[in-house]
Amino acid sequence: PEKEMSALESYGVTALSLASEQGHVDIVECLVENGADINAQDVAGVTSLVLACHHGHSAVVSFLIENNSYINTATFDEWTALLSAAQNGHSEIVRMLVSHGADVNLKRSDGWTVLMSAAQNGHSDVVNVLIDAGADVQIQTDYELTPLFMASQNGHLSTVQQLIKYGAYVNVSCHQGLTPVMTSAQYGHMHVSEYLIESGANINEQNDGGITALMLASYKGHTDTVSLLLNYNANILIKDSKDQTALTYAVKYNYFKVVDAILSHCLYLDSGTKHFVDINTSVGQTTLMLAARNGKSEIMGLLIENGANTDAEDKDGRTPLLIASEQGHISVVQLLLRHKANVNKTDQSGLTALMIASKNKHTKTCKLLIHAGASLSMKDPDGWTPLMFACQNAHRDFLYLIRESQSSFDETTPDDTTVLMLASQNGHSELVKCLIEFNVDINRSNANGWTALMLSCHYGRNEVVKMLTDAGADVDKTDLDGWTAIMFASLGGQVETVRLLLKSKARINLLSKDGWSALSIASYNKHLEIIRLLLECGAMIVYCLQGKMFTCDPNNFLISHEYSENFDSSF
Repeated sequence: PEKEMSALESYGVTALSLASEQGHVDIVECLVENGADINAQDVAGVTSLVLACHHGHSAVVSFLIENNSYINTATFDEWTALLSAAQNGHSEIVRMLVSHGADVNLKRSDGWTVLMSAAQNGHSDVVNVLIDAGADVQIQTDYELTPLFMASQNGHLSTVQQLIKYGAYVNVSCHQGLTPVMTSAQYGHMHVSEYLIESGANINEQNDGGITALMLASYKGHTDTVSLLLNYNANILIKDSKDQTALTYAVKYNYFKVVDAILSHCLYLDSGTKHFVDINTSVGQTTLMLAARNGKSEIMGLLIENGANTDAEDKDGRTPLLIASEQGHISVVQLLLRHKANVNKTDQSGLTALMIASKNKHTKTCKLLIHAGASLSMKDPDGWTPLMFACQNAHRDFLYLIRESQSSFDETTPDDTTVLMLASQNGHSELVKCLIEFNVDINRSNANGWTALMLSCHYGRNEVVKMLTDAGADVDKTDLDGWTAIMFASLGGQVETVRLLLKSKARINLLSKDGWSALSIASYNKHLEIIRLLLECGAMIVYCLQGKMFTCDPNNFLISHEYSENFDSSF
């Protein structure tokens, strides 16, 4: 249709280019004989010759060449007729173009050549034609890639053999120091790797990051290639810039068979190298730690059988057991405990495996650790026990787990904060319910005189507030400054909490030691709804006896009284 033809014409497509693309040689001949421009380019710079070469229409190519088509004309993205033919493996057309003067070493702006395209795609017959025509086998792109590198990366053994036969350097370094044998190993091309090694490739060469062919094969999990490299005596002790070995990569990415192959290879080495399993990375991690983090007990079993230290520490003092406990990897914890890992060892923060497991709510892990002798009474430098971490982090099942072995649930931090307070201030109602069932002292105060009820009121933990008041918590108990629970609720603007306390008959007109009432606190902090609620319930309008304002540190729930010279006591 006329509309379609106008659209084609707008892209520079001609009848000749369409016929060339389809391989209609008789039509091509007719159009050229009737004056069609044989070298016309479309909007992308593509000529009829490039199209015919790309699609392998040798008869059309032959006719166009004989009729003076420009052989080395490139498209706007730098594709020539020869590059198109070589890329697609059309050896007859390549031979034809070369015989008519096509430049076999013509480079694109990025340094890419025809030989690289042929090598990359494994077109051995094209490679032969190009080399016979003088193509440079050592030529490199701007990223220093060579034809041999491209053939090796894509596993084209016959092409690799051809290039080496014609003098390609097997140890030339390309982008970031990579060599042909490194890239073939990375992609698991075992036979290519073997041929490169037999041809003199340096098996222990390191790239800019210190990585070897063995590391790359291990990183990708190519067991056969790893075994090949080991048979050719690849050095398993070499470390990259991050102090990682081939074994490190295999363990990190969970390749059991590769780990087994590397460790089995150690049997043929002297006994001194067997302990390379404990080589630390730059952050102090051993292979056993990596396996523990990944939860791979089978790999860990291999490592331990080969002498891995179960109590090795990273830079933060964490052992494999501490790491596994944090992740809740039960099978790993079981394995480590069977091999006598120190169950009460602490990291640099003073945390034990049980503290970490209780903090992260890994009940089954906690059970294993306790059965293995983990201490329930050990404290971190801040005086916290596993029970305290459990209560802070809503780990209710931990309480039931230790119920029989725990004589008391009234443990306190150095400032006398109880586990009930920790659970209450964080709104962990299920834990609070559990602790009440265990008959903890619900009215116990900490060093500031605060109770669990006061803390839950300040933070508006209403479900907890109701539990505590129903259990008989003293709603009018005061802290060291004379503050009651309703004062804390008023300070925090907790309307529903105030309502709950009023239902529990909290006295609203009590004054703190500085003369503050719940109403004056709410007024000073502009909590209008609480003010109305208190007034409805009979609150008396009183004045602050001393010039003080009240603030709350949200980071540690500490209430502080700060002096203000300009305090306005009128409300």
